Amino acid sequence: MFVSIKKRLRNNNILFSELVHGNNRKQVAQKFYTMLVLKKLQAVELSQDGPFTEMFLSRGPLFDNASL
Repeated sequence: MFVSIKKRLRNNNILFSELVHGNNRKQVAQKFYTMLVLKKLQAVELSQDGPFTEMFLSRGPLFDNASL
């Protein structure tokens, strides 16, 4: 999953909804958990304007050096 995110995040932010478009609930939950793990590793930054609003992903400080 990190490889696919890495390709998309080269230049700009992406929406979480773009990553999970067409996935079922279980797959969306799995990808959400993966995003939290990548956030913990500082590979990505997550931002959200408020509860139940769109989540944005951007490059984190250790994006290029993430050891997965």
